[in-house]
Amino acid sequence: MRKLILQIIFIEIMLFFLLFSLYGVMQQSIRGSAYIAPERQLSLVESALNNNQAISQILPAHPVDLSVDHSVFIIFADENHTITGAGASINGQDVVPPAGVLENAEVKGINKISWQPSPNIREAIVVKYINSSGYGGYVVAGQSLIEYEALISRIGLIVLILFGVGTILNIGGLLLYRKLTSPKRLLAD
Repeated sequence: MRKLILQIIFIEIMLFFLLFSLYGVMQQSIRGSAYIAPERQLSLVESALNNNQAISQILPAHPVDLSVDHSVFIIFADENHTITGAGASINGQDVVPPAGVLENAEVKGINKISWQPSPNIREAIVVKYINSSGYGGYVVAGQSLIEYEALISRIGLIVLILFGVGTILNIGGLLLYRKLTSPKRLLAD
């Protein structure tokens, strides 16, 4: 019986590490993909700025309301960290990137973070310092994490269910194996 329990524990540990390592890889991959659309938008904005397009021509006619819209948005800030163009708002109020984000982008060249500008609103943002012929300052591009986090939660639930099913099959299989290979059973055959 002790050997059976040790086998069950060993298989459970292996199953746990396998499934949750897989979950970790998937979670990071999905989470990283949240920055793709903002990076693409940032590239388009940088190209427009290099072609001397004005901020007013780049910004949408109406800012994205982050409380209801999950679209990609952009925000401009000058070298003094003053917002010069806001393509995002929450309930009509312009949003301001968190402290240190702009400075970090200038040091690193680009800064990718998750940002929670308000309760229940989480954004993946990419910040870049741009010093081109027509513009000198920061550009923030972002989008909601809600769909990505929902997908991660669903995958987490699936992994948990798989772990539970695996545990039941592991215990049941080992008990059945023990019963089929028990000395009494072998003598009866």
